[in-house]
Amino acid sequence: MPTPEFKTRLKRAIQQVIKDRKLIEPRSFDIYTFAKCHKTYDWHTVQNVDGLLLTKKTVRPIYSNQQERTAIIAGLIIQSEYTTADTKPNPQGKAAVSEIATGVWFSNSESQILRIDSPRVLFILPKGSTPDMHKRFETTRTNVNQAVALFPNSIVQEVNRGISAKALARKLKKQLSSYLRTVGKSKTIK
Repeated sequence: MPTPEFKTRLKRAIQQVIKDRKLIEPRSFDIYTFAKCHKTYDWHTVQNVDGLLLTKKTVRPIYSNQQERTAIIAGLIIQSEYTTADTKPNPQGKAAVSEIATGVWFSNSESQILRIDSPRVLFILPKGSTPDMHKRFETTRTNVNQAVALFPNSIVQEVNRGISAKALARKLKKQLSSYLRTVGKSKTIK
C-alpha cells in the first residue's frame, strides 16, 4: 500500500501543479455521475480519486456570428495504485470511469457540479523497495497494464516510492501537457 508519506507527497504535488498551471480548483477529489431513481435524477459518487488536474479549453466557433466560445473541461483523473490493484477488477473499474454514458462530473471550488468533457485516468504506480513490495508491485503493474490495454483513455506512470513532491509535480505536469496536446485530435484527419 502506498505509504502515508507517499500519499502526502502526491497530494502536495497535485496542489502544486494546480497552482503553477492555474488549473480548476476542485472542491474535493470525488467524481460523480447522475442516474434516474424513482422518477428523479440524483447525483451518485462514482469514486474518490487521489487527484484531479483539470483545465478549460476553448473550441473555435461554428458560426461567424457566434458571440461566445464554447469551453470544455479536459484533464487527468489521478489514481495511486498499489495494494488496491492486487485484483484485476479494481484498476479496470477505475480505468472505465471515462466510459460512463452519463459522463464524469466534479465539484469546483464554488460548489458547481461541472462535467469533465475529456477525462483521462492516470495511474501512479509507486515501485516497491523491499523484495515483498517488489513482488506485489509486479502483480499491480500487470493488473494496471491490463486495465490500460482495455481502456485506452487511461495511462500509467511508474515512480520511485521515495520520489519528492517536487519531482512528482514535474512528472504530473509532463503527463498533463502531453495529454492536453492531444485532446480532441483526430487520428485520421490531418
